[in-house]
This record gives sequence, C-alpha cells and structure tokens, in this order.
Amino acid sequence: MPLEDFRIMHTADGGRSWETQLTVPATGQLLQICQNLRGFDAENAFALLRDKLYRTTDGGSSWQDITPSIPGFVLQQMSFISAGNGWVSGNLNSGTAAVYKTSDAGATWSAQWRLTDIGLPGDTSELEFINANDGWILLNNGPEIIAYLYRTTDGGKSFTRLTEIRSGRPYVTGLVFTGENTGWLTTDHGAGPVAGGIAGTVDGGRTFTYIVGGDGGIDDIGAVDYIAFPSAKTGFAVCSGIEDSICLLKTEDSGKAWRQISPVKPRNGISFPDKDNGFGIGTDFTSNRVLRTQDGGATWNPITVPDTGSAPVGLSFIDRQTDF
Repeated sequence: MPLEDFRIMHTADGGRSWETQLTVPATGQLLQICQNLRGFDAENAFALLRDKLYRTTDGGSSWQDITPSIPGFVLQQMSFISAGNGWVSGNLNSGTAAVYKTSDAGATWSAQWRLTDIGLPGDTSELEFINANDGWILLNNGPEIIAYLYRTTDGGKSFTRLTEIRSGRPYVTGLVFTGENTGWLTTDHGAGPVAGGIAGTVDGGRTFTYIVGGDGGIDDIGAVDYIAFPSAKTGFAVCSGIEDSICLLKTEDSGKAWRQISPVKPRNGISFPDKDNGFGIGTDFTSNRVLRTQDGGATWNPITVPDTGSAPVGLSFIDRQTDF
C-alpha cells in the first residue's frame, strides 16, 4: 500500500473552504509525522514534520524550512510562546538531549542546555514552555519504561530534574501546563497493566496524581490521547475506555473535576481557540471527519474538508475562523 503525502491545509472561514498550502512527499514511515502544528495569528504558524521545522509568515502562502543547522542534532520537539520566540529539543550526537532557542522566528538559534547526567536518555518526548522563563522537558528512556521530567525557570539556560514518570504501560501521550505550578500529564494504557488517564500536578511537576483513570477519578478510562485548555479553568480531553469506547471529557474548575459530554465525540485530535468554540477529528463511525462545536462541546456538527486521499491527523485553530 503506497504511503500518502502529508499536507498542511488552511481555512479562514471556519472550515467552509480549505486550501492546500504545503505538501511533504511520503518517504519511509509516516507514523507521527505531524508532531506539532502551532498557529499564532492569520499570518504566522509553525509545523514540525518528522525532524523538520517549517514556518509561515504570510498565512501559509509560503513555508520556509527553519530547522536548526547543527551537526549531529535530530530535532524531536518544539514549543513556541509567540510568533518570534520558541525552543526546540532533540537528540545530539545520538545520545545527548539538547535545547536550542530562537528569538527571531527561527532565523537564528542559540544553544541553551545540554543533558550532562550520565546514563540518562537523550530523546525528548515532550517540550512545554508557558512564558519566557518557565518550561518543562520530558526525556524518555524506552528500554526502562521510565521518563525524566526537568524544569527551567531561566528560559532554558538550565534545567533541574524534578521526578521520574512511568512511560510505558501506561505510555505518556501529552504534557500541558496552564501555569507555573499547574499542569497535566496524559497517558494511554497500551497493553496494560496500569490504566491510562489524566494526572495533575499543583507543585510545578514534582508530583502527579491521577484525576481521571489510573488509580482514581472517572472509572473505566483506559487512555487519554488529546487534551486542550483554552483557559486556565476550562479544559477538554479525548479519552477511550478499557473496551475502546470513545468519550469527550470537560472540566470547568481547572481540572479538579471532569465530566463526560457530547454524544458525537472527536477521537483523533481537538483544538479549542476559546471555551465555546472547538474543532475535532473523527467520530466512532468516520475517522476522517472534522467536527465543530460552538457550545463548549455539548453538540458537534461536521464541516467539509476536501478529499485529498490523506486522513486528517492534526489541527490548530487560532480563532473560530482560522486553522492550519
């Protein structure tokens, strides 16, 4: 079966019409090709495809490859807090984790931090910055199913190791922080034996406690693969039960309590530009369908996306009209 090209498509009218803007030819394995897609306004967006980082400054009419040209560096994650300021992380010389920063939208990159702990892994599974100073990086040690969470408070110049996190059965699927102390770790049970779910921290990542799934909270949750917080109080998460039934969860109290909503559930990705307006990919019956809600997830309606022969794998809405 031939591999499909990867495409970035753009809408400026809430999904009524779409334009293909960037096509990346299929070569090799395409699993997780779209690691991250981040838009800031109608003109500026970034896309991490495999180990290449692309930027547009004209609404997607053109895209430039801004991958750092550093010998031995394989880019794995990105995190941007504005159209000009961001960080990337990856594996350096097949063994060392490294972080680089840009203050000019990727035109130049400066070295920030390099892992010096002997024997720890160099692969980054998550990178999250919430402002110019505070950020987190999760390093994955696959053979030992352990990940190590580090934090910076000086913009990435130095990182302090906070804790160890089990990274296999359940597998880590996401890391989101809504403040300097408050964050969320999502996990997928895989083949077990521990259920996945949502674990929260209120001490900046030093400790995590399951709120959904795991060993507490809502019962029968096996996995949470997507999470979005349009505000510090309101959040949404796509989850699946032990028997693979899909559900959409919502919190309106900063994650203290979550409830199941919506009879039609996005299952392959969500993006909420605000607490009322959201977009998602897939239902229980049609995995390629893109859905829209205008009432905070209570009801969803399909929107038309051109058939390109490729299934949607990610979306990033800047507001209720504009998406990359």
